[in-house]
Amino acid sequence: MFREREIPSRLRPLLNVLTWEGELGRARVMELFNLSPVRASEWIKELRDLCPDWMAWDSVGRRHIATAVFFRTLVRQEEARAEETFASYLALTRIPSLHAKGEEGMHVFPDFNVPAPLAFATLRRAIRESTAVDVMYRSMKHPEPHQRTIEPHNLVRAGRRWHVRGYCKQNEGFRDFALGRIVGIQSTTDVATHSVEDDVAWSTHVEVFLVPHPRLTPMQEEVVRFENFGGTSARRQTCRAALVAYLIQDLRAATDPLRQRPPDYQIAVANSKELRPWLFPS
Repeated sequence: MFREREIPSRLRPLLNVLTWEGELGRARVMELFNLSPVRASEWIKELRDLCPDWMAWDSVGRRHIATAVFFRTLVRQEEARAEETFASYLALTRIPSLHAKGEEGMHVFPDFNVPAPLAFATLRRAIRESTAVDVMYRSMKHPEPHQRTIEPHNLVRAGRRWHVRGYCKQNEGFRDFALGRIVGIQSTTDVATHSVEDDVAWSTHVEVFLVPHPRLTPMQEEVVRFENFGGTSARRQTCRAALVAYLIQDLRAATDPLRQRPPDYQIAVANSKELRPWLFPS
């Protein structure tokens, strides 16, 4: 049973780490909270004593692993607070995030794509340990749940969506998978046979040449330059080839200015032909 009232407020960030990383280790707690070894161990012990069925000790990895009971409790009790706890976790670990609750005088749109804690934690652990995971996945091409075995190497936030980048054994190639489309996940002990160094699209950096849309009026072009390019005529942005499509989509930049016109598109990509192999991979 979830006993939130019994957990001191100072331990709530510790609970967020367990939620989104799926484990608690003394070194990690020391790193995040600037605690001494003794104090870090005391915090973990206090949380464990309050909720003994939420963590299991891993004697090999010297860490506490979140149990299935813990994640079932989250699904049952914490779903409504997932956006808030995820934002707190991202802030704690210094991963850029838009918080759902802005400060006074500020407003930020809600995050519609908060990943499931179990999926996020399982993928994070697999990346660190270089192991494969089995997922039940849904896509627009195959909307019915189907199994994929992935060897993940990076979690990526592109726009408002979280993806995992990794080698897909079924497709025999590196792919992106949206975390929001994972309907089931299971860790494995299978060692990954493909690493991030094998992912050419990830290791290749390309330059995106951004300009005001050529169909803007001179005054409209000046506005776009002032807002996006610091007043200069254009901007060259370096990006991983695997992420270039997300960058262009997030900027809502036209790759075909004759068809994609203002006011829907105010920025254009001047080197679309050069980027085409990464935008439309075979």
